[in-house]
Amino acid sequence: VRIRQIGGRVGETELVVAGQPTFVVGEEVVLFLDRDGSNRADQFVVNCMAAGKYSIAFDRLTGERVATRATRGLARHPMNGRTRTLRPANARPLLMQDLVRRINSAITAQGGER
Repeated sequence: VRIRQIGGRVGETELVVAGQPTFVVGEEVVLFLDRDGSNRADQFVVNCMAAGKYSIAFDRLTGERVATRATRGLARHPMNGRTRTLRPANARPLLMQDLVRRINSAITAQGGER
């Protein structure tokens, strides 16, 4: 799978796009992806920018796998013109099993198969 994003680095020059998810080599993630429009079967974009990425880690206290939604760099621009940084309640870590349950429920609600 290839993920296309706006921005990147060439030599000493870097273009950073606010709200774009960032990745670390070897990082375990759950991504919500859309086709990127290139007609390539293996090429995608992350849906909803950074909000479409959950980083997976182990909780130090419980040892359980948890998923945390990336919200850094995201902002909400309401019609009144006041920009507010997003701090959604769902930015808190979820147990991995709860994230899987939520995904399965959403798929079922859409009439899809798991």
